[in-house]
Amino acid sequence: MDYSPKESGPPLLRLGHLMAFTAFLGSTGAPADRYLRDQKLPVLCDDPDMFVPLTRAWSFFATAARHEDPMLGWLVGAHVGDHNLNAGLLRKLETTPTLFQALQRLVQLDSAEASHIQLGIHERRADVLFYTRYSDMRDVPGYQTSQAYQLGVILGLIRHFLGRDWLPDEIGVEHAIAPTVAQKYFPGSRILTKQPMGYIVVPRACLHHMVRRTALKSG
Repeated sequence: MDYSPKESGPPLLRLGHLMAFTAFLGSTGAPADRYLRDQKLPVLCDDPDMFVPLTRAWSFFATAARHEDPMLGWLVGAHVGDHNLNAGLLRKLETTPTLFQALQRLVQLDSAEASHIQLGIHERRADVLFYTRYSDMRDVPGYQTSQAYQLGVILGLIRHFLGRDWLPDEIGVEHAIAPTVAQKYFPGSRILTKQPMGYIVVPRACLHHMVRRTALKSG
């Protein structure tokens, strides 16, 4: 069943990801509804599978990050993990036999979350890079906040298979400055800046792992 938007029109983003930001902002007392209204985004809609203009969503991210915390994308990603993925998509990922197959399926179904996102797997000798990017959009306001959040979502998915405390040896970001929250959320991980894409490195030895059912129950 095809439940994703097509790439022929303007870029779109699933509302569930904005809801992750508004929930986090609401927990801190920030005026999330005002930021949404400023970007002409829905305030009272509770359908996470509705799609909204991606550039407006990113403007919302950028505005909230500017007023509340420049590390907002990392903070939201760390708190919600992959729980704001489309429910049908998440079930498909969790029922794959191995982590590698889950990552492959996410690449195949990436437009279930955003219409123009590019997810992929770059294989190296000892590991793979699971990456995310939007071609020709890195200068759009909110891009960096969005990518930080995306990496948190990807990490949340990987932890279904490798354990809730698993951390990558290396994380790449397109931003020129390493996030200040890196030491807190990624102790021991190398953060490489000015990369052509955002990515998380997964050792090949981990790719055959099956999903951890206890992690699903507790998550």
